[in-house]
Amino acid sequence: MSFKINNARLPKTLSWTRVVSDTGIGIPIEKHEAIFSPFTQADTSTSRTYGGTGLGLTICARLVSMMGGKVWVESEMGRGSQFHFTVRMKVLEGIVTPSASLTTGALRGVKVLIVDDNGTNRRILEGLLQGWELSTCAVESGEQAIE
Repeated sequence: MSFKINNARLPKTLSWTRVVSDTGIGIPIEKHEAIFSPFTQADTSTSRTYGGTGLGLTICARLVSMMGGKVWVESEMGRGSQFHFTVRMKVLEGIVTPSASLTTGALRGVKVLIVDDNGTNRRILEGLLQGWELSTCAVESGEQAIE
């Protein structure tokens, strides 16, 4: 992705907004704020179908906040949700080139812990990281990760 701005006087920061949408079951309006709190799920019933620990949106909200932005949800029951976020970024002057690049094997032997309750996701990520010669350990739960 690239941006071209034809303006001799650029601001020092820009605000960037993105939306991630799904066509899921939706989130009741009374849960819109709560789902960004740690270990909180929109559906707390014992028969709920969808997994997760209730940390994903909390982590997203904290990262966005650290970048001077905000995150919010718009949702309609039975129609899905749209998760919006904005971040503030400094405008750099001139062209920035990487000062160093990773060469093959630069990460050789670095230890990586993969935690995902989905076996397919674990295998894909493990294969990718092992291709970069990282040392992986894959588990399916937070409890196993702590052990």
